[in-house]
Amino acid sequence: MSAAVASRAAGLALLMVAGLSGCGLTEEVAAVAAKTPEEVLTASAPGPGAAPFGYTVAGLDAEGTPQHMTGVSSPVAKSYDLATSYEEKEAGFTMNMRFRVVGAESWVRITFDADRDLPGLPELPDRWLKVDPARTGGDADALPTSFTPADVDPGNAGALLATASGVTGTGTGTYAGTLDLTGVTGWEQIDVAKAGDTVEAVPFTATVDPAGQLTALTVEIPAIGAVPAYSYEVTYAYGGATAVAPPAAAETAETPEILYELFNA
Repeated sequence: MSAAVASRAAGLALLMVAGLSGCGLTEEVAAVAAKTPEEVLTASAPGPGAAPFGYTVAGLDAEGTPQHMTGVSSPVAKSYDLATSYEEKEAGFTMNMRFRVVGAESWVRITFDADRDLPGLPELPDRWLKVDPARTGGDADALPTSFTPADVDPGNAGALLATASGVTGTGTGTYAGTLDLTGVTGWEQIDVAKAGDTVEAVPFTATVDPAGQLTALTVEIPAIGAVPAYSYEVTYAYGGATAVAPPAAAETAETPEILYELFNA
């Protein structure tokens, strides 16, 4: 799991046009309409100046493990809140993880769901635990300790859409085309070496709101080795999210040593 995550993404929401007045939105719509489909998509992913937005990311990782992340990212404030989980089917438990980064501070909250009493599961307080960057062993993927450039676009949509070709508009704000996943940098969702030329022209669909903001991206990943074909899905929701704040003192607890043992093992 990673702050890049995870490339790391809470619900899809389109910008509401009804009820908005004035020429500002009209000008935005006209500007979007004047661009080619490729230009619209290239400019649609969140950037460093984006207002807080919700997101979801779902799919499989390079080993075939299901991934699902929801959260809020605030690029201007350099903060985010991310929730994900990992199911260990053979052992019979699920680890639920929530990460929060605000500036140079970070916290984690971990709970376990088990179908039976399992010896060996670490006992952690159901509270936010402050993360000491010096204790993470330099493994920022395990315990994120800062807001990184990758957290601006948790679903890596911008990097994916930069490889788009053959893009056509399929309706109001909807697009389709193919992506060359061999040309995507900073995205570890698939094993490109194993995939070979099977991911040079992967189908995708995308939705962009009237303001030119990406709201949904679905990429049809083919089967790669033992990993079955699946849909990689990203949604971004604008307008309803607020900047992420540090957890209240009453929601925190002293960080136990077992936390670092767990992630540095």
